[in-house]
Amino acid sequence: GKTSAVLLSPDVALPGGKVRARFTYRSDSKPAVKHVVRVKPVAPGAEPFTAPNSPTGTAGAWKTWEAVLDLKDAPAARFEFHFWNAGPDAPVWVSEFELLPADAPPAAAAPVPAPGGPAGGWRGDFAAVAPFEATG
Repeated sequence: GKTSAVLLSPDVALPGGKVRARFTYRSDSKPAVKHVVRVKPVAPGAEPFTAPNSPTGTAGAWKTWEAVLDLKDAPAARFEFHFWNAGPDAPVWVSEFELLPADAPPAAAAPVPAPGGPAGGWRGDFAAVAPFEATG
């Protein structure tokens, strides 16, 4: 059957309300598989929403997903990345997660980013996270 993996971000301060979210990932699922990015603005009365263009399976290749998201002037948000795979032996890799100003240029053609963070944004550093495997 299908399995899923969820990556949760911390609350991230985002002044300005709109942000370009970008992450580089790789999954063993087929390109027809739609993964989901959920955004949860941290503000009274703010409604969570699903990013408008879902990332897709990559059949083992690296791919960069990005979207400009309107957080409706929320001062912060948290992000959930839901990956759907064919089974427990179908891994997901994430090499980078960035939050940039909405007017930042789209990602370059190179799919695997160089080390270092973006200017004027926030970057999740996954290099220090120990590999893990869920079984069950």
